[in-house]
Amino acid sequence: MTTLHLDSVTFCGRMNPVLDVTPSRCLVALFILFTASYPLYSLYLHPLRVYPGPKLSAITRIPYWIACLKGDQVRWLATLHRKYGPVVRFGPDDLSYADGRAWKDICLVPKGKKENGKDTEFHAPSANGVPNIVCQNDIAHHTRLRRALLPAFSEKALKAQEPLLQKYANLVIARGREMRELDMSKLMNFAMFDIMAEFAFGESLHMLEQGQYSDWVAKVFNSIRVSRAIKRLGREAPLTWLDFTPCPND
Repeated sequence: MTTLHLDSVTFCGRMNPVLDVTPSRCLVALFILFTASYPLYSLYLHPLRVYPGPKLSAITRIPYWIACLKGDQVRWLATLHRKYGPVVRFGPDDLSYADGRAWKDICLVPKGKKENGKDTEFHAPSANGVPNIVCQNDIAHHTRLRRALLPAFSEKALKAQEPLLQKYANLVIARGREMRELDMSKLMNFAMFDIMAEFAFGESLHMLEQGQYSDWVAKVFNSIRVSRAIKRLGREAPLTWLDFTPCPND
């Protein structure tokens, strides 16, 4: 029995390997295969495939990402809910609920059941790296934080702050009457930061009185716009048009 081994062939006097396989070509082939197969997985095999929503959003977060960059994600999601119902799949691993029962099932802790953990990707950590009450997943520590804050939200405490809140409500009305074009968003921002400064520092930022943003607050809003875009890019990079996480951990 004769065995023929072909290690290479000759074309025009040059020796070329029959199978010229390199690591880079393997990576490219795997990337193409993965890119082509992911839409099929997301649409027909993904654990969230049974939930209604746009087909494109089931494959990529780009529609939601664009809505976030425009600051229009709330209206965009409301439109999807009107079309698809109370539960909408708006990303490969993302669901939006517009049913009051979802709040009880997801956010509250029924007796005898374990609390759902905080999503650390959605709730950014504190600047010093120490988990705060929003992103604290340790139940015992979260309970201690809540216990420390609860007195400030009791009925007695809120009634004690009524004169302060009434003062700023009157300022909002007075400033609104002076405006040629009523901008409720700006007025509410003025009031919110003035009240927070009064509670936190004992002194207002006087934005309602002056009718304009302070330098610090203006920088806060500008940074929010930029940080939102950076957060989206960081979460979607390096491939912003696909999400390659096969399990819903968002």
